[in-house]
Order: sequence, then C-alpha cells, then structure tokens
Amino acid sequence: MTSSRGLRAQVESLLADELWDSAETLGGLLASHAQSRHADAEGVPAGERAACVALFADALLGKREHRRALHHYASALELNRLAPLAGGQSEAETPTPMGTRPPGTPGPDGSPAAPAPVTPGAAAALATRPQETPATRSAAASSGAVPDATHLDESSTKFKMGKCFAALREWRFALAELETIPARARTLPVTLALAEAYKRTGYDRASVACYKECLRINPFAVEAAEALADAGAAPAEPPDDETENAADAFASDALRRLTRGRVALASGDAATAASAYAALAETFPGDARVELARARAAAAAGDDAAAADAFRRRRASDPRAAEGADEFAELLRRRADEGEGDDPVSESLEAFAASAHDADDEHGLGGYGVLSCAYGLGGAAARGASGELRALVSEALEAAPERPEPWGAAATYWAARGQVSRALGYADKALRLDDRRVAAHVARGHLCLRLRRPDDAVGSFRRAAALCASALGAPGAANTGEGSRGRLSSFAGPSGTIGAALASRAGLVAGYLLQRRRKEALAAAKEALALAPGSPLARALVGDAYLARGAQNAPSGASASADAKARAEKARKHFQAALALRPGDSRLALALSEAQRVCGEPAAAIQTLRAHLAAYAAAETRARVACHCALGAALASSRMLADAAGEYQRACGLDAACEPAKRGLARVERLMKGQDPDAGDDDVDEDEDDGAGEEEDEEGDEEDEEGDLFE
Repeated sequence: MTSSRGLRAQVESLLADELWDSAETLGGLLASHAQSRHADAEGVPAGERAACVALFADALLGKREHRRALHHYASALELNRLAPLAGGQSEAETPTPMGTRPPGTPGPDGSPAAPAPVTPGAAAALATRPQETPATRSAAASSGAVPDATHLDESSTKFKMGKCFAALREWRFALAELETIPARARTLPVTLALAEAYKRTGYDRASVACYKECLRINPFAVEAAEALADAGAAPAEPPDDETENAADAFASDALRRLTRGRVALASGDAATAASAYAALAETFPGDARVELARARAAAAAGDDAAAADAFRRRRASDPRAAEGADEFAELLRRRADEGEGDDPVSESLEAFAASAHDADDEHGLGGYGVLSCAYGLGGAAARGASGELRALVSEALEAAPERPEPWGAAATYWAARGQVSRALGYADKALRLDDRRVAAHVARGHLCLRLRRPDDAVGSFRRAAALCASALGAPGAANTGEGSRGRLSSFAGPSGTIGAALASRAGLVAGYLLQRRRKEALAAAKEALALAPGSPLARALVGDAYLARGAQNAPSGASASADAKARAEKARKHFQAALALRPGDSRLALALSEAQRVCGEPAAAIQTLRAHLAAYAAAETRARVACHCALGAALASSRMLADAAGEYQRACGLDAACEPAKRGLARVERLMKGQDPDAGDDDVDEDEDDGAGEEEDEEGDEEDEEGDLFE
C-alpha cells in the first residue's frame, strides 16, 4: 500500500505541473496496479483504487483524449461503488435538473427556492439514490463530497465526464452526467456547464434558470450575464450600494455598464448599447472586448464606417483574437461591394440591376428580390476581396483554427472572390465546430442560393429561424421590433436576435421564391413583419413576396393578369410604407416603381424614380445606375424614346461596363429606327455565353494553380 501511495503522490505532482505525458505513463502504471490482484493483497480500499484510476483519466483529459478518459472515469466510478459507504447523500444533495438551490434553501432575500421540475435524467438519478437516515444525513459534508479519504469524489468525476462529452459535442450524454451531480456539490463551473448543456439540448428555460443561479453564486460571472442577455432574459444588475468601498464600486460600475450594453444590443437598442460601451471605452481605453462590443453596436445601428473603425482598433489591441472575425469579414465585404474601403481586386463595377424585377432576372435584384443586397445575396454585384480581408482571414485561421469564426470569415473571403462552392465548404466547417451559430447558417443559406440550391438554402434558413425563435421564446424575451430600423444584421448572438430572425426570414422568402412557392414565401415575409412591425425592410419583404412572378399552380389567361395586378397593388402599399420609413433607400424606390408599372401606372413609376434621383443624387454609384436604367425602361414603355435614351446614356456615363444600360440603349435605338428591339439579342447572348464560358475556364485554371490560401 505504501508503494502505491508513493506512486500516486508522484502522479498528482505531475498533474499539478501539467506534465500530461509523464502523468499518463505513471498514471497507467498506477491504474493497472489499482485494478490488479496486488492491490487486493495489499489491502488497498476500493475507494482509493478508484481514485488512482481517476488520476490516470485526469492525465488523458489533459491530453484531450476524451474517449479514453471517459472509459477510465467510468471504471473509476464502478470501483468506487464497491467501497463501503462512509455517508449517504443528504436531502440537500438530491440531484435537481435545473442547477438551482435545493428546496428549502434560503435565497439572497431569505425566501426559499421553488422546487425544480424533474427531467428524465434527474428522475433516473432519484430512483437510484440510497435511502437516507438521520445518521447518514448528519455525516454528509456541505461540499457534496464524501469526507472519507478512501472514497472517490464522484461529483468531481462526473463533472469531468460531462466536460469530456461536451468536448466531443455529445450534449445529451453530458447533460445526463451533469444532472446526477448533487445540488450542493454544484459549484459555479458545474452550474455553468449544466446551463450550456441545457441550451445545447433545447431546454431553454432550464438553461436560463441555471445562468441565473450562476449569477446568484457570483454576480461577476460575465458569461452567464451575456448568455441571459442573448436569450432575451435581462440579467439583474449589481445593486448600487453606497456602503461598498471604492474598489468594489468601481468593479460594480464596470459590470453594470457591460450588462446594460449587452442587454440593449441583444434587444436591438443600438443607441443605448453604443452609449454604454462608449462610457466603458473612456474608463478602459484600448480594451479589446469593449472595442468589439462598440463595433457590434455601430453595425447594428447601420454605421458601417464606425463599426469598421472599432473593429480595426480591436485588431490593433489584440491582433490574434478570433472572436468577431466573421462579422468583420462580412463588413469588409459589404463595404468593398459598396465601393468603400481598400481598392478591391476587381476594379470593374457590375450593374446593380436593370430594375427591381428585370426581365432577365425573374426574382429581382441578384435574383432574390428587393432585399438581396441587404442580406448579402448580391451575387453578380460582388467586387472582390480586399487585401485587409485576406489578412484578417489568414491571421484568424492561424490564431484559432479550432473556433468557428475564422472559418466563417474564410467563407466570406472566397464568396467575395466568386468561388461560391469553396466558400460553402468553409461555411460547413464553421457549422461542424458550432451548429448553433445563426450567422453561419444564414451565410450557408446565402451561398446555396447563389449556387441555385434552394432546397439546401431553405433548410439552413429554417435552422437559423428556429435558433432565433428559441431565443425569442425564452422567459423575458422581448418580441418587439423596436430599434430594428437600421441595417439588419445576420451576425450571431450579440448583434441582436431580432435582426438575425429577420435575416433568416428574408432568406426563407428568397429560397421559396426560387422554388416558386409563393404562398410559403408570403407566410415567411408576414412572420418577419410580425417580428418587427416598425421595420421598413420587413415591410418591403412582404411587398417583394407579393410582387414575385411565377408560382406553382398559378392561374392562366385573363385571370392571371388580374391576379398579378391585385398582387402588385398589395405590394405597392407595402413598398410605399417602407419607403416612407426609409426615403433614401434606392432598392425600395426601384421596387415601388416596378409595382406601380405592373399596376398600370407608368407615369407614377416615372415620377417616383425622378423624385428619388433628384432628392438623393449623392447615393452610391450602383444605386444611381440602377435608377437610371429603371427610369429608362419606364420611359421606353411609355414611348418616350428620346428621354429613355438619355437615361440609359447617363447610366453608361456613371458605369461604362453596365451591360443592362448598354442593352437598354441598343433596344431604344432600334425602336427609334422602327426595327425589332429584340432582333440582335439572341446572337449577342450566344456570343456572351461563349465568352463567359472561356473566361470561367481560364479563371478555374488560375484558381487551381493558386490553390487554397488557407489550407
């Protein structure tokens, strides 16, 4: 016995020094001896033998060999059950599924905690609990561990098993282990792990209760407060106690501002969040977490320039931080598409669109409706990836390849370069690392839309919508759309659950329209409007669903024309309401003009576009090009050919490579000559298709030679 205890002391010393390989070697010897007949001959107690096996499992856990560690932890628990009981479980140690205080234990205000509901895992633990007696109840330790030194600490062992299952992403097995830990033995790490397991398995109310228990144990558990804010259940702020000393008051004030900012950001109140984080930045200048929060608040408010500056300050203070890399990458891509920031790889400006619903583009801008560019679906309008985006992705993947954010950023990079299939692979990698990231599901759906895979896109957007719904349905979650009038974001968690929910609904509408399932698209758009009735983009989404052409089992003949006009009138009302809320949005003006044209009001469509161009002449180049092209098409349909030619020429002056403007001008010129306007289109299209095929082959060869920059 003395020799084995000496070896055990050495293994414990190695574990304390985190020398995992040495601890595994000696721990294996110790575990083999503990389970052999020699230990029986030496009279080593079963509980002490179980502890020796658990030490070997600890070494494997340190080496991240989780499967092996689980096997030996289970062996240790089996050995420990052979040991004579040194004391039973007390009533307070009865496993409870919520991680809350046991019944009868007074809370901070002196009131007893309510009994927690029993889940199946806890019910099994209750059924196998040994009978209690007054003697065993008085012998139990308040920590939850058996005080006899010859027994294994089962609570600690089960917690480590839960950590192994969590590392393997087997959350239901992790929950089953963690639920059997006695309530009094549930320390802050155990309760936090239990909250994460509940969240991952869909027990949202139980997860919220556990996070609240974490804050009761330690009010400065920031990750618990952030999780509650993201779930829509505002955490309690630390009380403003005048009797606390200066150091405690300083810490409480910092925590109070962090909590207020996170709650405001999650609920969509970007202004309040920006104010709280600005105050923190004055007290803690250069802090990476504060700068990341300021960037998210600015992005939620639609101020892309301020968000980019905050992201850059964050990278300057902590260049190896991976959190938020996917958000910054998406911001850089969007700014490059809008002609801002660094010079892109591709210098050519593609056409924004000929009109809100171009004749060659059945579903509108980019093929996905009026909200295409708002949700990253721009497709052909992408200008390429900036050097800053490439550097960001490279550094993030080098710093933290085990996190999902760098892979999401890599997906954004390759999508910006036009390699959508490769980008989809990176998005799938991000989801394999964390399948609860709304941003990754939304990004994957967008990529599937660009690949014309609407079935896969709808699946991704449905998953994103379900994750947002679980957050919005949590206790205390706010289901209002206030504060969502800025640019809607599809980032995960902290950027706002309402915005992410609207982004997923917009993707569903796009996917359903590609499938010609107009009824489902309209239902998804109305869900978005119910989530945020004050959002102009949600209203425009409903109009887009009404205005979409083509549907399964659609009427034909005269009834089809009447049906299209009736839907266009409904779409017009929604677009007018959206444009009143955001009068400077060129996409809404284009969509409204198209709805007016379909309703048989070409004069109103012309007036809408001219008023928009006159009032917002400083809009981005692509938007002005699109408005001039749409105005030219409306004038041409009204037989005002000279004015139409002038509008197309203005569009060509803004963007010499604008193909819709060139095509429109050529059609108008043929009309003015009395020729068939579609006479030369077929030959031109065939030549363009052949040229495009050759260019794609050349680009493919170049990409194969270049290889994957981030492998």
